[in-house]
Amino acid sequence: MGEFAGGVRRLEAAIDEERNGYMEWHDGPDYSSVSIAVSALTPDEIPRAAEMVIRRLEAGGYTVYLGYAAVELGKHPGAREPIKSALEGVISRSVNFYDAANVSRNILELGPSGKAVEMFRNMIRAGADWYTQVETLCNLKSAITSGGKHSMLEEIFTPELAETVLAAVCDDDYLTRYHAADLLRKAAGIRQELSDDQLLFPLICGSKTADDSPPTGADRKGFEQAAEILRAYFT
Repeated sequence: MGEFAGGVRRLEAAIDEERNGYMEWHDGPDYSSVSIAVSALTPDEIPRAAEMVIRRLEAGGYTVYLGYAAVELGKHPGAREPIKSALEGVISRSVNFYDAANVSRNILELGPSGKAVEMFRNMIRAGADWYTQVETLCNLKSAITSGGKHSMLEEIFTPELAETVLAAVCDDDYLTRYHAADLLRKAAGIRQELSDDQLLFPLICGSKTADDSPPTGADRKGFEQAAEILRAYFT
């Protein structure tokens, strides 16, 4: 930290701030201190802040707070490509699924990336546990709805990615089906809540029971019908 001063040091301190692990798990990350520190940077400090973030990403020190700072700094044209490249370097290394999903989202928030899309596809189709799949689908949903003008949906939501998410609509786990269907509807530009869709929502729910019994044959037919309805949005 000694080589940086002023706003850059304040940003680094905000990234490294000690946080309550339980509250983060319960409420999600609180990016406010990092956001304030980024906003307080002077124009002269922004390139140095970007350099600091890139160095830390390259050193393997990814956290969601470093990723958030990377995206905010990457909104500045001169910093976008170097930061995006550093983030892509993170997913090229061996990382846990939580970091991989978050890094991939960070990248897509800065623009299209084949590496990030392939990472999402691998994590959704790998037959992973429901928590991994839901976390991945939610991160992808966030990426396609918050990327702004730098995120071209047609380059991110490729036909191959759409097919991978469509397969998740037929998953045994309800939350996986729900978030996969919700993601597809949002990618198609539909803003209505999935729970308000009187045709799709019952098909996604199936005969959900309190004892978590496996879906019935009739349920699976309903999931397949839901997938076909959603596939029509992309043909």
